Amino acid sequence: MGMGRVHTVIEATSAELESWLRDILVKKFEVPAAALVPGARLKEDLGLESLDFVDLVVEFECRAGRRIETEDLPGLKTFEDVVALLVKMNAKQGAAPASGLASGAVHPGPVPADGPRKAS
Repeated sequence: MGMGRVHTVIEATSAELESWLRDILVKKFEVPAAALVPGARLKEDLGLESLDFVDLVVEFECRAGRRIETEDLPGLKTFEDVVALLVKMNAKQGAAPASGLASGAVHPGPVPADGPRKAS
């Protein structure tokens, strides 16, 4: 998957979504790549704290161009859980707008309460 190519969740395969997540966790959260195994627990094994988790959720929402359902959040305990949620959001993406973020892009800040801002 090329860095210059615009690639949104609606186009992504499961493997691409997992790769994107790995890149975010390694680059933004400084998680060792070797620690990213399916059963790795977000807090205990990967060292993500509460604010890290919030930032990670924002990354997902920006990537997907939609909000994560509140009921999905408590189920996010492991790396595998997060990949599964991305795949689930990808499957539901058809009705939602694509974010337009480049693959591997890191969102600069939180999503406003009324959703991602549109470029003028």
